[in-house]
Amino acid sequence: MLLRSTILACLAWFIMQATDARQLNRIDLAADDTASLLPGAATPEAFAGIGFDRVDVVCPEEHGTIEIRGRQIFLTRLLSGGRAILSTQPGKGATSLRHGVPFDDQTYRYQIGDDQCELTLGVRLQVHVDEGWMLVGLPYWSRPSVPKEERAALLKGMVELRQQRRENGKMEAPQRFLAPQMLGDVRAAQDAFFFEEPSSSIPAECFPAVGTYEIGRDGAFFTFLRGLPGGLNRFAIERNDVNSYEGRVYFGQDGCRFQITVSGSRKSGPEWVPLLIENPI
Repeated sequence: MLLRSTILACLAWFIMQATDARQLNRIDLAADDTASLLPGAATPEAFAGIGFDRVDVVCPEEHGTIEIRGRQIFLTRLLSGGRAILSTQPGKGATSLRHGVPFDDQTYRYQIGDDQCELTLGVRLQVHVDEGWMLVGLPYWSRPSVPKEERAALLKGMVELRQQRRENGKMEAPQRFLAPQMLGDVRAAQDAFFFEEPSSSIPAECFPAVGTYEIGRDGAFFTFLRGLPGGLNRFAIERNDVNSYEGRVYFGQDGCRFQITVSGSRKSGPEWVPLLIENPI
């Protein structure tokens, strides 16, 4: 009897610990909405990210804003003087700039680095269907599997169509949310990640959000303000790492979620070795 009671107590303790862990792995920005804020009170922040274990290496850093609009993500990095431009060179000895590029037909790869350290974000979009979560493809014209000649012809046609609409006065300015403004001698550069538009078979539309991000030696971190007007930032953040070298966060609402996978590598002698995720979940 005592043994049975002990086993049941242990099982209950493990269940409680697992429940607490799941709660810590999720932040719901829509919970306790603006009704809980006093007039004039500061808007509370939601902070989430994936850190790397400390090692003796210097990595480039990048700061900027993140915006989610429909099925699109925009990363606007701040460039102050020449230092930020140099810090965004890719690693493994390359010298040209490289940021967000299609990696496969469902994934963008966003990288910064130098000859000692490289940091990578993998960006995907998923929608919920009857069978579960399904990956959304990149627009056809940007998929790596499409022959270069066909992609070039599609892009040329799109440019000509936009030019024709502009000449006919039918071009509408896209709706944009105002990103935080910075003072001083600051320039910015933007990368856009586009995914297929909703269809009859994949109808889910996504949510609007705006925040800030930091990428560097410590990892990748995101900050969003709660209770913003206009339905902004009413989504949940969840973390579910792939393994000890790849951390993963989701930004989701209803049947739509963006998946961001964080990884890094550093030079160790002649070899490149992966950076360990701090406290993988």
